[in-house]
Amino acid sequence: MTIRTTKKSPNKNTGRNSWKPDIIVCHISEGYYESGCDWLCNPTSQASTHYFVGKKGEVSQLVDLKDTAWGNGTTTTAGDSRYYGNSTIQAVRQRKTSANYYTISIEHEGFYKDSKGSLTEAQLSATVELIQHIIKEVKNIFGIDIPVDRQHIVGHCDIAPKWKPNCPGQNFPFDEIIKRVKGNSVTAVYKISETNLTAMVNASVINSPDYWRSVTSIQYLDTLLSNAAKDGVLDKRINNGITDIDQAYSVLIDAGIINTADYWKSLVKSGEVKYLKDLIIGIANKCRIVLEKIVHAESQGEGLEGQEYVANVILNRCNSKSFPNGIYNVVFAANHFSPVTDGSYVKAVPSTSVKSAVSNVLGGKDNSKGALYFCSKATAGKWHEKALTFLFEHKNHRFYK
Repeated sequence: MTIRTTKKSPNKNTGRNSWKPDIIVCHISEGYYESGCDWLCNPTSQASTHYFVGKKGEVSQLVDLKDTAWGNGTTTTAGDSRYYGNSTIQAVRQRKTSANYYTISIEHEGFYKDSKGSLTEAQLSATVELIQHIIKEVKNIFGIDIPVDRQHIVGHCDIAPKWKPNCPGQNFPFDEIIKRVKGNSVTAVYKISETNLTAMVNASVINSPDYWRSVTSIQYLDTLLSNAAKDGVLDKRINNGITDIDQAYSVLIDAGIINTADYWKSLVKSGEVKYLKDLIIGIANKCRIVLEKIVHAESQGEGLEGQEYVANVILNRCNSKSFPNGIYNVVFAANHFSPVTDGSYVKAVPSTSVKSAVSNVLGGKDNSKGALYFCSKATAGKWHEKALTFLFEHKNHRFYK
């Protein structure tokens, strides 16, 4: 593939505002190759692209990869057709800034009304080779890998569906492009470190590392396991009781193990790694974060001893047949804990004291006298006193069974 670099667009921002590009966005130009390149190099257009691919397989680079092209701009204004919150890509919604900063644009010669986004074979082949080139260049320049999947090779319609619903069009061959990019690339090997595998065995996430030693195709799996293996993230004495994969993703995000679920959802759905879903759920079930967050939200002002009592109540419920199985299920049982319903659980950032309290209780400390309930003195009412057995009081909480 020869990339023409003689035409340069002035429509750009120098640099990327501290972002690194990890999403490739495909467009249909609604125009011809040469005139399209000229228009995007014209200051009047106030638009640009990094690359332009012609129907005969020609490729032009109009903006350097280090710089921000003006082709995928999203806004922060709710109700605007380009509002980032409309995007179908979770990363766009979470980053809450112009998508131009972290995307790479590829325009394709054509008209939606004629092709609905389909490409000529020459155009398709050039696009595949170009994306392989972009992935290598981004690795060299920014030191990151762009995953080859539909969360990272997308259409303008995915970035701004209300503004550009037909760009590049329903016939654009995303699946074929991804298949060829993967198939024509040198197969990368992503081994999982023995340290991380040992950590998963020690946390009772997996029984044996043997199967996972053979899994070498998942780019970020070792990173996920490395984040999970950090001190204070997992504990083999924890049982969250999670069986739902979406709940597991939520816990992993709360624990800082992953940033978003999109990449992992696509891998689990693909079935490429047989036990990946089980692994993700297994990690989530050993995460301390659920217990730590609810203890913090319920007792941040109660001191170490009061925090231990609240942690004991959670674990006592897990051991009682009257409550759901597992910490997550106890915490999220309907109308059981007010921080879950009022949003304070979501905002909770466990303190050092809370983490110590949870460690003490997991280590066996229990002076709770079997307490299954607690409430603040201010909210203690007739139901608590009549239906339950009062056990003791600590600071602002009354404990019952």
